Amino acid sequence: METPPNVDAVGAAIVEVQGVSDMFTRMQRACFAKCIPGAKESNLNFGEVSCVDRCVNKYVDVHTLVGSKLQESMEVQQKQQEAVQQTAQKIDSFFGSSKT
Repeated sequence: METPPNVDAVGAAIVEVQGVSDMFTRMQRACFAKCIPGAKESNLNFGEVSCVDRCVNKYVDVHTLVGSKLQESMEVQQKQQEAVQQTAQKIDSFFGSSKT
C-alpha cells in the first residue's frame, strides 16, 4: 500500500520543524555558554551582544553549509544507486535474452 503524497509532505515538514528546533536549542546553549557565562546584569553589554551575534551567525552558516553538503551527498548517492540499478537491468536483460 502506497502512502499518499500529502502524508509524506506532512511528515517531512514535521521532521524539518524538529530539526530547526533542535538546532535553535543547541545554538542557544552554545552561544549562551560562550558569550554570557556569568550573567549578573539584566541587560547584555556591548561585548556580550557582539559575541552572541557572531556566534549565532557562525552557527547558522555552519548549519546551512552542512545541510547543503549533506543534500549534495544524498543526490550523488541516489544517482549512483540509479546507475547500479540500470546496470543490473542491462545484465538481467542480456542474460535473460541469451537463455531462450
